[in-house]
Amino acid sequence: MSVLINQYGSPVTGDKHFNRVIEKRQLLDRAQNGQHTNLAAARRTGKTSLMRETLNALRTQGWAAIEIDFSKCHTMESFFADFEQAIENHLKQHESVMASGVAAIMQPLKNLAKRSFKFSVPEIASIEIGQSADKQADANSVVHLSNALSKVLNEIAQASPAKKLVLGIDELTVFFHHYLKNTTDEEHTTRLADIEVLLYMLRTLRQQPDMHCFWLHCSSIGLDGFVERHKMTHALSGLTAYHLEPFSEIDTRAMLQALWLGKQQSGDFPEAAATQIIQRLTWLMPFFTQMLFGVLMDLRERAQTSAPPNAQDVDAAYQELLSVKYNKEFKHWHDRLDELLRPADAKIVKCLLGAACKKPKGISRSKLFDAVAMAHSNLDLTELETTVRDLLNTLERDGYLERIHKKGAPSQDYTFRSPLLRDYWNAHCQAISPRRAPRKSK
Repeated sequence: MSVLINQYGSPVTGDKHFNRVIEKRQLLDRAQNGQHTNLAAARRTGKTSLMRETLNALRTQGWAAIEIDFSKCHTMESFFADFEQAIENHLKQHESVMASGVAAIMQPLKNLAKRSFKFSVPEIASIEIGQSADKQADANSVVHLSNALSKVLNEIAQASPAKKLVLGIDELTVFFHHYLKNTTDEEHTTRLADIEVLLYMLRTLRQQPDMHCFWLHCSSIGLDGFVERHKMTHALSGLTAYHLEPFSEIDTRAMLQALWLGKQQSGDFPEAAATQIIQRLTWLMPFFTQMLFGVLMDLRERAQTSAPPNAQDVDAAYQELLSVKYNKEFKHWHDRLDELLRPADAKIVKCLLGAACKKPKGISRSKLFDAVAMAHSNLDLTELETTVRDLLNTLERDGYLERIHKKGAPSQDYTFRSPLLRDYWNAHCQAISPRRAPRKSK
């Protein structure tokens, strides 16, 4: 029987990674078939953990594997620098099996961040990205860069026992949002064009027929949603979506049992407590399950009781999670809106979430729009309607909101996907109504 140490918040692998057996097998099948994949899901779903588990499984099968996290990148220069560094780190770790020396293999890619790249594709205009002072040489074209990358990646693949390479690309869309943040309208347009060029370059790499590389993307901000919103879906040709879903009730009960045994407890985790955890959480993300279980056990240990936890104990732990003491476990859901959205969009999103958190049974899209329109009376209503619709789609993809299903079909009513996140939002993220001006004394 599985035993699980209660660790959450950071990606985990090996014995700390629970379940996802079917999902990992399906991703491995995609890798073997060369079906490049975008691991699409809301945040806190365990995407990075599953990606790393997949990379580790492919390593055991003789594949070369490189993981690149772009979450800290804010410029094109840092993007290329991190890409180059990840490749160089892998080469140095496997220098003994490379036919050529590391320096020779890296020569075409050296100083990527200091160069300027020019690229022209039929769908978009000729665009230049990068900040090099030397904006000349055709050798700096993105086509040239793509060919150089292809050569290096193929050489890495051929040096592996399986003669294959898997590239794990994490947080690409977070980088895009960083790159677009705090820009003027003109800069925003130019940088969107830069991103489109970059996506085309990656598409060119994926579509080369002689490539022995499997691309596995994942991000806490949906790549598919980003390209849809900015009309770039054509740049994702050959990258299919794989949707990672929450745990089922069966999986959640199995996780609770494993966590129970990980606390050196014997027997079965009490049925009443398990049922109440499932009912309170509803959205059965492993992260939330482990967090609520952890608080439940902490309260039990503080009370120095040997009595099995019951439904009332779960309710007490749930309320404890909503206290100020656990703000740090949720605050990122709020702060990331300012980190990843333009200020105007972040204000609208907070208004949408503020209205939705007051309505546990759901709120219609028209009422959400009214709440935003009332708070932004200076904006054009036609443009605002498009913005609200796009941002509602973003909130759905990223796990904040979901549409309520009526008669088996999604309606135009929205509610928080996680009751726990909704209750936190209502308790700690509501806008404070301005006080009325004091009356003047006679």
